[in-house]
Amino acid sequence: MSTWSAVTAHLIPHGYCLSWQPGLMAMHLGADAVTAAAYATIPILLIQLVRLRKDLQFSWVFVLFGVFILACGATHLMSMWTLWHPDYLAAGLVKMLTAIVSVGTAAALYWLLPKAIALPGPAQWAAVHENLRQQVAERSKAEHELTRANAQLQAELLERQRTAAQLQLAANVFDNAMDGIVVTDASSRIHSVNPAFTTLTGYTAEEAVGQKLSLLRSEQNGLNFYREQWNKLLQSGRWTGEVWSQRKNGELFCQWLNFSKVHGTGDEGALYVGIFNDVTDLRRKDEHIRHLAFHDLLTGLPNRTLLLDRLAHAIEGALRQGEQLGLMFLDLDRFKQVNDTLGHDVGDELLKVIATRLRTELRESDTAARMGGDEFIVLIEHVREPADLARVASKLIASLSQPVQIGAHTVDVGATIGIACYPQDGLDGNELMKHADAAMYAAKAQGRGRHGFFSEGMGEQGRPPREPGQG
Repeated sequence: MSTWSAVTAHLIPHGYCLSWQPGLMAMHLGADAVTAAAYATIPILLIQLVRLRKDLQFSWVFVLFGVFILACGATHLMSMWTLWHPDYLAAGLVKMLTAIVSVGTAAALYWLLPKAIALPGPAQWAAVHENLRQQVAERSKAEHELTRANAQLQAELLERQRTAAQLQLAANVFDNAMDGIVVTDASSRIHSVNPAFTTLTGYTAEEAVGQKLSLLRSEQNGLNFYREQWNKLLQSGRWTGEVWSQRKNGELFCQWLNFSKVHGTGDEGALYVGIFNDVTDLRRKDEHIRHLAFHDLLTGLPNRTLLLDRLAHAIEGALRQGEQLGLMFLDLDRFKQVNDTLGHDVGDELLKVIATRLRTELRESDTAARMGGDEFIVLIEHVREPADLARVASKLIASLSQPVQIGAHTVDVGATIGIACYPQDGLDGNELMKHADAAMYAAKAQGRGRHGFFSEGMGEQGRPPREPGQG
Protein backbone atom coordinates (compact mmCIF):
# COMPACT_ATOMS: atom_id res chain seq x y z
CA MET A 1 0.00 0.00 0.00
CA SER A 2 1.37 3.33 -1.03
CA THR A 3 1.67 6.27 1.22
CA TRP A 4 -1.38 8.04 -0.44
CA SER A 5 -3.48 4.97 -0.06
CA ALA A 6 -2.53 4.67 3.58
CA VAL A 7 -3.42 8.25 4.23
CA THR A 8 -6.80 8.10 2.46
CA ALA A 9 -7.80 4.62 3.39
CA HIS A 10 -10.08 5.73 6.20
CA LEU A 11 -11.83 8.13 3.78
CA ILE A 12 -12.83 5.58 1.26
CA PRO A 13 -16.24 4.25 2.13
CA HIS A 14 -16.05 1.26 -0.07
CA GLY A 15 -12.91 -0.16 1.45
CA TYR A 16 -9.52 -0.44 0.06
CA CYS A 17 -9.59 0.43 -3.69
CA LEU A 18 -6.45 0.93 -5.75
CA SER A 19 -8.55 2.84 -8.29
CA TRP A 20 -8.62 5.85 -6.02
CA GLN A 21 -5.68 7.65 -7.27
CA PRO A 22 -5.00 11.38 -6.77
CA GLY A 23 -5.64 12.12 -10.44
CA LEU A 24 -8.92 10.26 -10.37
CA MET A 25 -9.93 12.02 -7.17
CA ALA A 26 -9.23 15.41 -8.79
CA MET A 27 -11.25 14.44 -11.83
CA HIS A 28 -14.31 13.51 -9.69
CA LEU A 29 -14.07 16.58 -7.59
CA GLY A 30 -13.61 18.90 -10.59
CA ALA A 31 -16.50 17.38 -12.53
CA ASP A 32 -18.87 17.58 -9.55
CA ALA A 33 -17.83 21.15 -8.81
CA VAL A 34 -18.37 22.31 -12.40
CA THR A 35 -21.69 20.45 -12.66
CA ALA A 36 -22.90 21.91 -9.36
CA ALA A 37 -21.90 25.40 -10.50
CA ALA A 38 -23.76 24.92 -13.80
CA TYR A 39 -26.81 23.59 -11.98
CA ALA A 40 -26.73 26.66 -9.72
CA THR A 41 -26.48 29.06 -12.66
CA ILE A 42 -29.48 27.66 -14.58
CA PRO A 43 -32.09 28.36 -11.79
CA ILE A 44 -30.71 31.89 -11.40
CA LEU A 45 -31.25 32.51 -15.12
CA LEU A 46 -34.74 30.97 -15.04
CA ILE A 47 -35.75 33.09 -12.02
CA GLN A 48 -34.41 36.20 -13.77
CA LEU A 49 -36.46 35.28 -16.87
CA VAL A 50 -39.65 34.90 -14.82
CA ARG A 51 -38.98 38.15 -13.01
CA LEU A 52 -38.41 40.12 -16.20
CA ARG A 53 -41.18 38.45 -18.26
CA LYS A 54 -44.19 38.64 -15.99
CA ASP A 55 -46.45 38.08 -19.00
CA LEU A 56 -45.21 34.49 -19.52
CA GLN A 57 -47.82 31.81 -19.09
CA PHE A 58 -46.98 28.83 -16.82
CA SER A 59 -44.11 30.73 -15.17
CA TRP A 60 -44.38 28.40 -12.17
CA VAL A 61 -43.13 25.57 -14.43
CA PHE A 62 -39.93 27.52 -15.04
CA VAL A 63 -39.53 28.00 -11.29
CA LEU A 64 -40.17 24.29 -10.65
CA PHE A 65 -37.65 23.35 -13.31
CA GLY A 66 -35.16 25.69 -11.67
CA VAL A 67 -35.71 23.95 -8.33
CA PHE A 68 -35.18 20.58 -10.08
CA ILE A 69 -31.88 21.74 -11.55
CA LEU A 70 -30.87 23.18 -8.19
CA ALA A 71 -31.64 19.82 -6.52
CA CYS A 72 -29.57 18.01 -9.15
CA GLY A 73 -26.69 20.32 -8.35
CA ALA A 74 -27.12 19.54 -4.66
CA THR A 75 -26.62 15.80 -5.36
CA HIS A 76 -23.31 16.57 -7.02
CA LEU A 77 -22.21 18.61 -4.04
CA MET A 78 -23.23 15.77 -1.79
CA SER A 79 -21.15 13.40 -3.98
CA MET A 80 -18.13 15.62 -3.36
CA TRP A 81 -18.85 15.58 0.34
CA THR A 82 -19.20 11.79 0.56
CA LEU A 83 -15.81 11.36 -1.00
CA TRP A 84 -14.35 12.67 2.28
CA HIS A 85 -17.07 11.98 4.75
CA PRO A 86 -19.23 8.98 3.87
CA ASP A 87 -22.63 10.18 5.19
CA TYR A 88 -25.04 7.87 3.40
CA LEU A 89 -28.15 9.13 5.18
CA ALA A 90 -27.58 12.69 4.07
CA ALA A 91 -26.76 11.51 0.58
CA GLY A 92 -29.91 9.43 0.49
CA LEU A 93 -32.08 12.32 1.66
CA VAL A 94 -30.59 14.58 -0.99
CA LYS A 95 -31.20 11.98 -3.65
CA MET A 96 -34.74 11.42 -2.38
CA LEU A 97 -35.41 15.17 -2.57
CA THR A 98 -33.93 15.24 -6.04
CA ALA A 99 -36.12 12.31 -7.05
CA ILE A 100 -39.26 14.07 -5.77
CA VAL A 101 -38.40 17.25 -7.58
CA SER A 102 -37.57 15.24 -10.68
CA VAL A 103 -40.93 13.46 -10.56
CA GLY A 104 -42.74 16.78 -10.03
CA THR A 105 -40.87 18.38 -12.90
CA ALA A 106 -41.56 15.42 -15.16
CA ALA A 107 -45.24 15.48 -14.25
CA ALA A 108 -45.39 19.22 -14.96
CA LEU A 109 -43.63 18.71 -18.25
CA TYR A 110 -45.96 15.82 -19.10
CA TRP A 111 -48.95 18.09 -18.38
CA LEU A 112 -47.38 21.00 -20.27
CA LEU A 113 -46.28 18.98 -23.30
CA PRO A 114 -49.72 18.85 -25.05
CA LYS A 115 -50.10 22.55 -24.53
CA ALA A 116 -46.65 23.17 -25.93
CA ILE A 117 -47.47 20.95 -28.90
CA ALA A 118 -50.67 22.93 -29.42
CA LEU A 119 -48.76 26.19 -29.58
CA PRO A 120 -48.79 27.77 -33.05
CA GLY A 121 -46.02 26.98 -35.44
CA PRO A 122 -44.22 29.53 -37.63
CA ALA A 123 -47.02 29.59 -40.23
CA GLN A 124 -49.61 29.91 -37.53
CA TRP A 125 -47.62 32.62 -35.83
CA ALA A 126 -47.43 34.40 -39.19
CA ALA A 127 -51.21 34.08 -39.54
CA VAL A 128 -51.69 35.32 -36.00
CA HIS A 129 -49.31 38.15 -36.72
CA GLU A 130 -51.17 39.02 -39.92
CA ASN A 131 -54.48 38.81 -38.07
CA LEU A 132 -53.14 41.07 -35.36
CA ARG A 133 -51.80 43.44 -38.02
CA GLN A 134 -55.21 43.54 -39.71
CA GLN A 135 -56.89 44.13 -36.38
CA VAL A 136 -54.48 46.92 -35.64
CA ALA A 137 -55.08 48.36 -39.13
CA GLU A 138 -58.84 48.08 -38.71
CA ARG A 139 -58.61 49.63 -35.29
CA SER A 140 -56.48 52.45 -36.70
CA LYS A 141 -59.01 52.91 -39.50
CA ALA A 142 -61.84 52.85 -36.98
CA GLU A 143 -59.99 55.38 -34.86
CA HIS A 144 -59.45 57.54 -37.97
CA GLU A 145 -63.13 57.27 -38.87
CA LEU A 146 -64.05 58.04 -35.29
CA THR A 147 -61.74 61.04 -35.34
CA ARG A 148 -63.22 62.22 -38.63
CA ALA A 149 -66.77 61.64 -37.37
CA ASN A 150 -65.91 63.49 -34.19
CA ALA A 151 -64.51 66.41 -36.22
CA GLN A 152 -67.62 66.39 -38.41
CA LEU A 153 -69.80 66.28 -35.31
CA GLN A 154 -67.88 69.19 -33.86
CA ALA A 155 -68.33 71.13 -37.12
CA GLU A 156 -72.06 70.36 -37.14
CA LEU A 157 -72.29 71.38 -33.52
CA LEU A 158 -70.55 74.67 -34.28
CA GLU A 159 -72.82 75.19 -37.29
CA ARG A 160 -75.86 74.50 -35.16
CA GLN A 161 -74.59 76.90 -32.55
CA ARG A 162 -74.08 79.54 -35.24
CA THR A 163 -77.52 78.82 -36.66
CA ALA A 164 -79.04 79.01 -33.20
CA ALA A 165 -77.25 82.33 -32.64
CA GLN A 166 -78.52 83.63 -35.98
CA LEU A 167 -82.04 82.46 -35.18
CA GLN A 168 -81.83 84.14 -31.80
CA LEU A 169 -80.60 87.32 -33.48
CA ALA A 170 -83.38 87.12 -36.05
CA ALA A 171 -85.92 86.59 -33.26
CA ASN A 172 -84.54 89.62 -31.40
CA VAL A 173 -84.72 91.71 -34.57
CA PHE A 174 -88.24 90.43 -35.25
CA ASP A 175 -89.41 91.28 -31.73
CA ASN A 176 -87.62 94.62 -31.37
CA ALA A 177 -87.90 96.07 -34.89
CA MET A 178 -89.57 99.47 -35.11
CA ASP A 179 -91.19 98.45 -38.41
CA GLY A 180 -94.20 96.18 -38.46
CA ILE A 181 -93.50 92.64 -39.72
CA VAL A 182 -96.12 90.17 -40.93
CA VAL A 183 -95.49 86.65 -42.28
CA THR A 184 -98.12 85.06 -44.53
CA ASP A 185 -98.53 82.06 -46.78
CA ALA A 186 -99.36 82.13 -50.49
CA SER A 187 -103.07 82.60 -49.70
CA SER A 188 -102.24 85.75 -47.63
CA ARG A 189 -103.15 83.99 -44.38
CA ILE A 190 -101.15 85.44 -41.50
CA HIS A 191 -98.68 83.10 -39.76
CA SER A 192 -97.00 85.51 -37.34
CA VAL A 193 -96.64 89.21 -36.53
CA ASN A 194 -94.21 91.17 -34.39
CA PRO A 195 -95.00 93.61 -31.54
CA ALA A 196 -94.56 96.62 -33.86
CA PHE A 197 -97.38 95.22 -36.02
CA THR A 198 -99.66 95.43 -32.98
CA THR A 199 -98.47 98.98 -32.25
CA LEU A 200 -99.12 100.17 -35.82
CA THR A 201 -102.41 98.35 -36.52
CA GLY A 202 -103.95 97.79 -33.10
CA TYR A 203 -104.38 94.04 -33.72
CA THR A 204 -102.69 91.67 -31.28
CA ALA A 205 -100.92 88.52 -32.47
CA GLU A 206 -103.83 86.41 -31.20
CA GLU A 207 -106.28 88.49 -33.22
CA ALA A 208 -104.19 88.59 -36.42
CA VAL A 209 -102.69 85.08 -36.73
CA GLY A 210 -104.95 82.87 -38.83
CA GLN A 211 -106.68 85.84 -40.46
CA LYS A 212 -106.01 87.09 -43.97
CA LEU A 213 -104.31 90.36 -44.88
CA SER A 214 -107.73 91.69 -45.88
CA LEU A 215 -108.00 92.34 -42.15
CA LEU A 216 -106.18 95.63 -42.86
CA ARG A 217 -107.86 96.39 -46.19
CA SER A 218 -109.32 99.87 -46.66
CA GLU A 219 -111.66 101.30 -49.27
CA GLN A 220 -108.94 103.77 -50.21
CA ASN A 221 -107.48 101.10 -52.51
CA GLY A 222 -109.81 99.23 -54.84
CA LEU A 223 -110.07 95.45 -55.10
CA ASN A 224 -108.14 95.50 -58.37
CA PHE A 225 -105.21 97.14 -56.57
CA TYR A 226 -104.98 94.33 -54.01
CA ARG A 227 -105.46 91.65 -56.68
CA GLU A 228 -102.68 93.07 -58.85
CA GLN A 229 -100.43 93.54 -55.82
CA TRP A 230 -100.74 89.91 -54.73
CA ASN A 231 -100.42 88.49 -58.26
CA LYS A 232 -97.19 90.41 -58.79
CA LEU A 233 -95.87 89.18 -55.44
CA LEU A 234 -96.64 85.55 -56.31
CA GLN A 235 -95.05 85.88 -59.77
CA SER A 236 -91.87 87.85 -58.98
CA GLY A 237 -91.46 87.16 -55.26
CA ARG A 238 -91.28 90.87 -54.44
CA TRP A 239 -93.59 93.85 -54.15
CA THR A 240 -92.88 97.34 -52.89
CA GLY A 241 -95.26 100.23 -52.71
CA GLU A 242 -97.56 102.51 -50.78
CA VAL A 243 -100.79 101.13 -49.35
CA TRP A 244 -103.60 102.79 -47.44
CA SER A 245 -104.70 100.44 -44.67
CA GLN A 246 -107.17 100.55 -41.81
CA ARG A 247 -106.36 100.14 -38.14
CA LYS A 248 -108.48 98.16 -35.71
CA ASN A 249 -110.15 101.39 -34.55
CA GLY A 250 -111.11 102.23 -38.14
CA GLU A 251 -108.48 104.92 -38.61
CA LEU A 252 -106.81 105.02 -42.01
CA PHE A 253 -103.03 105.13 -42.24
CA CYS A 254 -100.59 105.09 -45.11
CA GLN A 255 -97.92 102.41 -44.99
CA TRP A 256 -94.81 101.85 -47.09
CA LEU A 257 -94.79 98.09 -47.60
CA ASN A 258 -92.01 95.74 -48.76
CA PHE A 259 -93.07 92.15 -49.41
CA SER A 260 -90.52 89.39 -50.14
CA LYS A 261 -90.80 85.65 -50.72
CA VAL A 262 -88.80 83.37 -48.41
CA HIS A 263 -88.47 79.61 -48.19
CA GLY A 264 -90.30 78.03 -45.29
CA THR A 265 -89.20 75.07 -43.20
CA GLY A 266 -90.62 71.56 -43.32
CA ASP A 267 -94.01 71.38 -45.02
CA GLU A 268 -94.66 75.13 -44.78
CA GLY A 269 -93.68 75.83 -48.38
CA ALA A 270 -93.01 79.40 -49.47
CA LEU A 271 -93.77 82.21 -47.04
CA TYR A 272 -94.07 85.93 -47.66
CA VAL A 273 -92.61 88.48 -45.27
CA GLY A 274 -94.06 91.97 -45.27
CA ILE A 275 -92.18 94.83 -43.57
CA PHE A 276 -93.98 98.15 -43.31
CA ASN A 277 -93.88 101.49 -41.53
CA ASP A 278 -96.37 104.29 -41.05
CA VAL A 279 -95.70 107.10 -43.55
CA THR A 280 -98.99 108.91 -43.01
CA ASP A 281 -97.34 112.07 -41.67
CA LEU A 282 -94.74 111.99 -44.43
CA ARG A 283 -97.45 111.47 -47.03
CA ARG A 284 -99.42 114.40 -45.63
CA LYS A 285 -96.31 116.54 -45.72
CA ASP A 286 -95.72 115.51 -49.32
CA GLU A 287 -99.31 116.30 -50.17
CA HIS A 288 -98.93 119.65 -48.45
CA ILE A 289 -95.76 120.35 -50.41
CA ARG A 290 -97.46 119.33 -53.65
CA HIS A 291 -100.42 121.50 -52.70
CA LEU A 292 -98.11 124.46 -52.14
CA ALA A 293 -96.42 123.80 -55.48
CA PHE A 294 -99.73 123.96 -57.37
CA HIS A 295 -101.86 126.26 -55.23
CA ASP A 296 -101.83 129.87 -54.13
CA LEU A 297 -100.46 130.12 -50.60
CA LEU A 298 -102.90 132.84 -49.50
CA THR A 299 -106.22 131.69 -50.97
CA GLY A 300 -105.62 127.97 -51.54
CA LEU A 301 -106.83 128.33 -55.16
CA PRO A 302 -104.88 126.64 -57.99
CA ASN A 303 -101.93 128.71 -59.19
CA ARG A 304 -100.82 129.44 -62.75
CA THR A 305 -98.98 126.09 -63.08
CA LEU A 306 -101.97 123.96 -62.10
CA LEU A 307 -104.31 126.14 -64.18
CA LEU A 308 -102.24 125.65 -67.33
CA ASP A 309 -102.18 121.87 -66.73
CA ARG A 310 -105.95 121.71 -66.27
CA LEU A 311 -106.49 124.03 -69.23
CA ALA A 312 -104.38 121.79 -71.48
CA HIS A 313 -106.38 118.70 -70.42
CA ALA A 314 -109.66 120.59 -70.86
CA ILE A 315 -108.67 121.62 -74.41
CA GLU A 316 -107.79 117.98 -75.25
CA GLY A 317 -111.16 116.84 -73.90
CA ALA A 318 -113.07 119.57 -75.73
CA LEU A 319 -111.28 118.72 -78.98
CA ARG A 320 -112.04 115.02 -78.53
CA GLN A 321 -115.70 115.59 -77.62
CA GLY A 322 -116.27 118.49 -80.03
CA GLU A 323 -117.26 120.84 -77.17
CA GLN A 324 -116.58 124.45 -76.23
CA LEU A 325 -115.00 125.86 -73.11
CA GLY A 326 -114.61 129.35 -71.72
CA LEU A 327 -111.76 131.19 -70.04
CA MET A 328 -112.55 134.24 -67.88
CA PHE A 329 -109.95 136.77 -66.80
CA LEU A 330 -111.26 138.44 -63.61
CA ASP A 331 -109.82 141.63 -62.12
CA LEU A 332 -111.05 143.16 -58.86
CA ASP A 333 -112.20 146.77 -58.89
CA ARG A 334 -110.89 149.22 -56.24
CA PHE A 335 -108.63 146.63 -54.64
CA LYS A 336 -105.59 148.95 -54.65
CA GLN A 337 -107.66 151.49 -52.72
CA VAL A 338 -108.41 148.87 -50.04
CA ASN A 339 -104.70 148.04 -49.68
CA ASP A 340 -103.70 151.71 -49.55
CA THR A 341 -106.35 152.80 -47.03
CA LEU A 342 -106.95 149.75 -44.83
CA GLY A 343 -103.65 147.92 -45.17
CA HIS A 344 -102.43 144.73 -46.73
CA ASP A 345 -103.76 142.58 -43.89
CA VAL A 346 -107.32 143.61 -44.75
CA GLY A 347 -106.49 143.17 -48.44
CA ASP A 348 -105.31 139.60 -47.80
CA GLU A 349 -108.46 138.76 -45.85
CA LEU A 350 -110.52 140.24 -48.70
CA LEU A 351 -108.77 137.99 -51.23
CA LYS A 352 -109.59 134.95 -49.08
CA VAL A 353 -113.28 135.92 -49.08
CA ILE A 354 -113.22 136.46 -52.85
CA ALA A 355 -111.71 132.99 -53.33
CA THR A 356 -114.42 131.44 -51.13
CA ARG A 357 -117.18 133.17 -53.11
CA LEU A 358 -115.68 132.00 -56.41
CA ARG A 359 -115.63 128.38 -55.21
CA THR A 360 -119.21 128.72 -54.00
CA GLU A 361 -120.56 130.05 -57.29
CA LEU A 362 -118.75 127.61 -59.58
CA ARG A 363 -119.33 123.95 -60.31
CA GLU A 364 -116.93 121.25 -59.12
CA SER A 365 -115.83 120.68 -62.71
CA ASP A 366 -114.86 124.36 -63.08
CA THR A 367 -111.56 125.87 -61.91
CA ALA A 368 -110.89 129.23 -60.28
CA ALA A 369 -107.19 130.17 -60.09
CA ARG A 370 -105.33 133.16 -58.69
CA MET A 371 -102.71 134.62 -61.01
CA GLY A 372 -101.31 137.08 -58.49
CA GLY A 373 -102.39 140.35 -56.92
CA ASP A 374 -106.11 140.88 -57.57
CA GLU A 375 -106.26 138.87 -60.81
CA PHE A 376 -108.09 135.55 -61.11
CA ILE A 377 -108.83 133.21 -63.99
CA VAL A 378 -111.90 130.97 -64.20
CA LEU A 379 -112.00 127.91 -66.46
CA ILE A 380 -115.51 126.78 -67.49
CA GLU A 381 -115.79 123.38 -69.20
CA HIS A 382 -118.62 121.72 -71.17
CA VAL A 383 -120.03 124.99 -72.52
CA ARG A 384 -122.99 124.66 -74.86
CA GLU A 385 -123.07 128.30 -76.05
CA PRO A 386 -121.39 131.65 -75.22
CA ALA A 387 -124.55 132.83 -73.51
CA ASP A 388 -123.84 130.27 -70.73
CA LEU A 389 -120.53 132.01 -70.07
CA ALA A 390 -122.26 135.41 -69.94
CA ARG A 391 -124.66 134.11 -67.28
CA VAL A 392 -121.79 132.70 -65.18
CA ALA A 393 -119.86 136.00 -65.48
CA SER A 394 -122.89 138.03 -64.41
CA LYS A 395 -123.42 135.73 -61.40
CA LEU A 396 -119.78 136.10 -60.36
CA ILE A 397 -119.84 139.89 -60.70
CA ALA A 398 -123.03 140.07 -58.62
CA SER A 399 -121.54 137.85 -55.88
CA LEU A 400 -118.23 139.73 -55.72
CA SER A 401 -120.01 143.12 -55.62
CA GLN A 402 -121.60 142.25 -52.25
CA PRO A 403 -120.01 144.12 -49.28
CA VAL A 404 -117.42 142.19 -47.25
CA GLN A 405 -117.17 142.63 -43.47
CA ILE A 406 -113.56 142.32 -42.32
CA GLY A 407 -113.20 143.13 -38.67
CA ALA A 408 -114.53 146.63 -38.10
CA HIS A 409 -114.36 147.47 -41.80
CA THR A 410 -117.00 147.05 -44.48
CA VAL A 411 -115.32 146.69 -47.83
CA ASP A 412 -117.00 147.22 -51.19
CA VAL A 413 -115.26 145.89 -54.27
CA GLY A 414 -116.40 144.67 -57.64
CA ALA A 415 -115.02 142.77 -60.58
CA THR A 416 -114.51 143.13 -64.29
CA ILE A 417 -114.36 139.98 -66.43
CA GLY A 418 -113.00 139.34 -69.92
CA ILE A 419 -114.08 136.13 -71.70
CA ALA A 420 -112.38 134.07 -74.42
CA CYS A 421 -113.97 130.94 -75.94
CA TYR A 422 -112.40 127.76 -77.28
CA PRO A 423 -112.02 127.09 -80.15
CA GLN A 424 -113.09 130.33 -81.79
CA ASP A 425 -110.82 132.66 -79.74
CA GLY A 426 -107.76 130.42 -79.49
CA LEU A 427 -106.54 126.83 -79.79
CA ASP A 428 -104.11 126.71 -76.86
CA GLY A 429 -103.98 127.91 -73.28
CA ASN A 430 -101.60 130.83 -73.71
CA GLU A 431 -103.62 132.25 -76.59
CA LEU A 432 -106.88 131.95 -74.68
CA MET A 433 -105.38 133.64 -71.60
CA LYS A 434 -104.00 136.46 -73.74
CA HIS A 435 -107.34 137.05 -75.42
CA ALA A 436 -109.33 136.85 -72.15
CA ASP A 437 -106.96 139.44 -70.66
CA ALA A 438 -107.51 141.69 -73.67
CA ALA A 439 -111.30 141.29 -73.31
CA MET A 440 -111.09 142.17 -69.58
CA TYR A 441 -109.08 145.29 -70.39
CA ALA A 442 -111.62 146.32 -73.06
CA ALA A 443 -114.54 145.77 -70.61
CA LYS A 444 -112.80 147.79 -67.87
CA ALA A 445 -112.25 150.62 -70.38
CA GLN A 446 -116.04 150.80 -70.78
CA GLY A 447 -116.66 150.92 -67.04
CA ARG A 448 -116.18 148.69 -64.00
CA GLY A 449 -118.41 145.84 -62.86
CA ARG A 450 -119.09 144.40 -66.27
CA HIS A 451 -117.96 141.56 -68.54
CA GLY A 452 -117.07 141.39 -72.20
CA PHE A 453 -116.16 138.79 -74.85
CA PHE A 454 -113.01 138.84 -76.90
CA SER A 455 -113.32 140.03 -80.48
CA GLU A 456 -110.89 140.41 -83.33
CA GLY A 457 -108.74 143.52 -83.02
CA MET A 458 -108.59 143.57 -79.23
CA GLY A 459 -105.24 141.80 -79.15
CA GLU A 460 -103.64 144.43 -81.39
CA GLN A 461 -104.31 147.20 -78.89
CA GLY A 462 -102.19 145.57 -76.23
CA ARG A 463 -102.59 146.01 -72.51
CA PRO A 464 -101.21 149.13 -70.79
CA PRO A 465 -98.91 148.56 -67.82
CA ARG A 466 -100.78 148.14 -64.50
CA GLU A 467 -99.46 148.38 -61.00
CA PRO A 468 -99.99 145.30 -58.84
CA GLY A 469 -103.30 145.50 -57.05
CA GLN A 470 -104.64 148.24 -59.31
CA GLY A 471 -108.40 147.87 -59.90
